[in-house]
Amino acid sequence: ETVELSHVGTLLSEDTPAVNVATFEEYWQKERQRTNRSPFRLFAFAFGRPMCMAGLMKVSADICSFVPPLMLRRLLVCIRATKEGTSTDSYEAYYPVIFLFLASVLQSIFLQTHHIFAIRAGLRARNAIMTIVYKKVLRLSSSSLAQLTVGKITNLQTNDSEKIMALYWFFHYIWAGPLQMLVTLYFLYQELGLASLAGFSVMLLVLP
Repeated sequence: ETVELSHVGTLLSEDTPAVNVATFEEYWQKERQRTNRSPFRLFAFAFGRPMCMAGLMKVSADICSFVPPLMLRRLLVCIRATKEGTSTDSYEAYYPVIFLFLASVLQSIFLQTHHIFAIRAGLRARNAIMTIVYKKVLRLSSSSLAQLTVGKITNLQTNDSEKIMALYWFFHYIWAGPLQMLVTLYFLYQELGLASLAGFSVMLLVLP
């Protein structure tokens, strides 16, 4: 059976190129009135609203990622106390297992939700760039078109727009990565003391 356009699901109105271009042009007109124009501010205000939710989901996922090691430590303490006969509650070991399971499930949910918001924001920016470049090419005169190559136009619509899309996808990892390292170092310092700093220094040395 031939795949028809009717077989494909419809996009939400805010994800269509027409809406994305209208949003981009609205904030572009506002940016043109500024003396210090910034493309970063333009894309942040035009398509940055989903990134706020994505950032909240990323923080929540990172918090959940630190729960399993803490719960495993608590579980080992409970097992040792049970073997030594110092534990009075036989059900005390069940709580770390429950929290361990819940943290893993919530981390997966938060992380996938972050991906959804970040990918949608990146796709909206990519749609706007591709459509605006296409509209600009249609308005160019014959003499202006003669100065452009098909490869340059294709690069603007595909490669360059995909780089901006990728920036949305990985933006929150720029600050989340160092933050995770600092929190991990704090927990290691609580357990190992100054020995954790030696291991952290070696890790920094092997970073590219």
